[in-house]
Amino acid sequence: IMSEHAGPYRTKTSLTTGLSKIKALRKALREIKARNLHELMRAMETESLIKVGEVLTEAALFRTESRFIPYHYREDYPETDNLHWCGQVLVTQRGEKIVTQFKPILYKAAGEKT
Repeated sequence: IMSEHAGPYRTKTSLTTGLSKIKALRKALREIKARNLHELMRAMETESLIKVGEVLTEAALFRTESRFIPYHYREDYPETDNLHWCGQVLVTQRGEKIVTQFKPILYKAAGEKT
């Protein structure tokens, strides 16, 4: 899912499709049963991979520009936009909901006082 829909070259359509598939996996995860500790470990690893995929995809959807090409290249937003996107995308979880927000990085010139 991640390679096909959220790889380095992304679009809103590919990311949205990938996110839908990830959410379906998360729903199916509730049905996993572990018969021993090894299977429990694998189930927990799978849960973590699904969560990382969901967070990464949500953040990639949120950032409507390309940055650090080829690591985050939005084919539908091919330019880097330092005016609006010079900063960090923060992702938090509130209950079952993933919340994305933007925190600008404010640069100051050498010797400039705050």
